[in-house]
Amino acid sequence: MLVREGRKVVAVTAGRHASIVAPRRAACHAPRSAGQPYNRLRCVFPRHAAMTAPHAAAPDLSHIGARDKAEILSMALPYIRKFHGKTIVIKYGGNAMTDPALQQDFAEDVVLLKLVGMNPVVVHGGGPQIEEALARLGKKGTFIQGMRVTDAETMEVVEWVLAGQVQQDIVGLINVAGGKAVGLTGRDGGLIRARKLRMIDAKDPRIEHDVGQVGEIESIDPSVVKALQDDQFIPV
Repeated sequence: MLVREGRKVVAVTAGRHASIVAPRRAACHAPRSAGQPYNRLRCVFPRHAAMTAPHAAAPDLSHIGARDKAEILSMALPYIRKFHGKTIVIKYGGNAMTDPALQQDFAEDVVLLKLVGMNPVVVHGGGPQIEEALARLGKKGTFIQGMRVTDAETMEVVEWVLAGQVQQDIVGLINVAGGKAVGLTGRDGGLIRARKLRMIDAKDPRIEHDVGQVGEIESIDPSVVKALQDDQFIPV
């Protein structure tokens, strides 16, 4: 995938989990004051037409020189060729999930990857949202050796928050940005198969902790993901 690193465009290895780097809000979306930095990659690939909602105004690119555009294109094209048709797994979390500007940047970046021929797959977190939902129910999260203890009631909350709230928010962001996102869980299409986790105590291997409905992945069947990608959808 293409990410910004200072003034350079760099690639992140495809096929592995990678964190998307949400760049500073691009100044090319609005008039730029003296000395204000801007994301040149965004200015070369403006968010308009299919990349934004129909009512969104096209950014003003008049202040971007032809030399700058040509330079960025010359740097970006080798990576676009290299990763064309590749599946790019993006781990989405942290501040990018709570800051509205970063949320929009993230969604537009995902759509951009799809438009230049890559196949982004979004894998998201949701720990803080789960804790907030449990707190509203008066239920405090319990952890053993950093692993959440998940009883039946907690699992209901986890499923509702991740699949019903967080995931649908992300799908909506990507769709508004011009993409076609579809939410998936590990149950859909037999995507993930797992067995119950056996957690051995870190200090005494004779002790085994029961962390409830927590499992270890045994196998993954990506056929449902591949089917969505072939129809130009973005799995979340």
